[in-house]
Amino acid sequence: MQTPKLLIVAIRGVHGIDEVDIGAKGMFDKYSSRTLPNSSKQQVALVYLSRSGNEVEKEKCLGKLELSDGDTLGVYIVAHSGDMNTAIYDHDLVANIKRKFLDKKDTQYKLDKVCLAVCTGAKDAEETLCESHQGVLIAKFAELLARHNLRPRLAGWTGFVTADQTGKKRILSSTNLKNDYVSNLTKSRSIQKLVYVYDNEKGYVRKALSDWTDKT
Repeated sequence: MQTPKLLIVAIRGVHGIDEVDIGAKGMFDKYSSRTLPNSSKQQVALVYLSRSGNEVEKEKCLGKLELSDGDTLGVYIVAHSGDMNTAIYDHDLVANIKRKFLDKKDTQYKLDKVCLAVCTGAKDAEETLCESHQGVLIAKFAELLARHNLRPRLAGWTGFVTADQTGKKRILSSTNLKNDYVSNLTKSRSIQKLVYVYDNEKGYVRKALSDWTDKT
């Protein structure tokens, strides 16, 4: 995503830690080398959290996020669905990220986009997230965002998604990550990736955002 500042949060739990590390590092390398349309460099930071929200593997953290008044920020969360469920249902991941990395010195920033690079994070999600049934990961995450007065655009995948060593998101046929990648994301985006925008009356509502791709 093309936001001037980008935070990549990798959740290290008990499910496939190596896969999370490879994907998160690949995304850091991809975005930190990118030049934005205004010819400036994207400021990117990679941090690692446990499922309980504690910072871990600090020696692997890369980049530095420095927020100033008026900054626009994007967030990627890289995790396996089991670990992500624990992080949001048991430990309020949004509160942990907000407190640890975003709310510094009363800085007024705009959280523009959050993308959950998490397998089946948007599976069974309804057109309006508040109508989604219990257990829908992206709906719970949206509830936490609203609780903490954050209203970014929000995206997640209905199927099995991962990121490779180049930082490119890939669609898998199953959760067996030992297999080769089976299809390119661009062939499945309209089905697999769901995007939601906050509506003051309805809450998070699904919307087709053709301009939100990996390059924007």
